Amino acid sequence: MEIVEDWLDLELDEFLDRPLFCFLAQCSDDGARISPLWYLWEDELVWIIAQLPDRSYPKRVEQFP
Repeated sequence: MEIVEDWLDLELDEFLDRPLFCFLAQCSDDGARISPLWYLWEDELVWIIAQLPDRSYPKRVEQFP
């Protein structure tokens, strides 16, 4: 597998300022899990936009930081 780094000719702020979503890959007791998430980049902070009561990924983040 080839690992590619810094292949975009953009600053981090410019990249995150675009309307994007991300994939959160995590460990779990049942194996790997991937959660698509929408985010907002504002004032140099990342805000995850989600309804947390129904989601299992916040507990996995606590269990497998």
